[in-house]
Amino acid sequence: MKALILNCSVNPIDINGHPKCLMELSTGETILSRQLHLLCGAGVRRIAIVSDSFSSEISSYCGSLNLPLELSFFDYRGAYYRHYIYGMFCARKFLVGNMLLLHSNLVFEIEVLNRLLACKTSCMTVSTTAPAREELNWVYLDGFRAYLKEGQIVRADNKSSAKPLEKEYDSIMPAWRFYRLRAEDLQKWMLPINRFCNHLGLTGIQAEEVLPPVSPVDIGNLLCTEVDNPKQLEDVIQRLNGAD
Repeated sequence: MKALILNCSVNPIDINGHPKCLMELSTGETILSRQLHLLCGAGVRRIAIVSDSFSSEISSYCGSLNLPLELSFFDYRGAYYRHYIYGMFCARKFLVGNMLLLHSNLVFEIEVLNRLLACKTSCMTVSTTAPAREELNWVYLDGFRAYLKEGQIVRADNKSSAKPLEKEYDSIMPAWRFYRLRAEDLQKWMLPINRFCNHLGLTGIQAEEVLPPVSPVDIGNLLCTEVDNPKQLEDVIQRLNGAD
């Protein structure tokens, strides 16, 4: 099992001009260091990070952690569209085999990772118990959700995307961009991604528009959210302290 961490969102920095992934959760612990420690503890030792103009800073920071990891770094600078579909394209040589995929500003409980790793199929995190996304004060993915049909996620998007005909799906539920992908399904996903980025240029489409069907992994009310600013960081820290 390998992992790809994407630091190439539309706005990968916080309001202070620093990478969001280096915002501190506690003294000496950042979002990124927490991710790396949890992945390492779960036996995931080969990790790649795709970044933009902060690639040197992030590479140096990761080296200072002295973790027993084989780290690779891919530079995202120069891309016109900062959509992570192109970040995956930049790391295409690494994206072979079984893979975890997550964003660099994602904060999650260890049990979320355990549930993904325990799944025997390609999967994505969802919640069957969380209230509607806009009613939560600790989730900030702008209504990101999964559309299920016959037990499989066949589409994922956020509320800013064109709304599909909901009657076409069996259920729609809150979702998070944290995946476990089997090698064959990752290959299926990368084929159209490579085609879009190689031949069509950067179209600005979301990577989930070409995501192959994957299984839902229910995380209930466990913490799993992306942090984009200091207020959201404060909320997440409170949740982490509450979990302790």
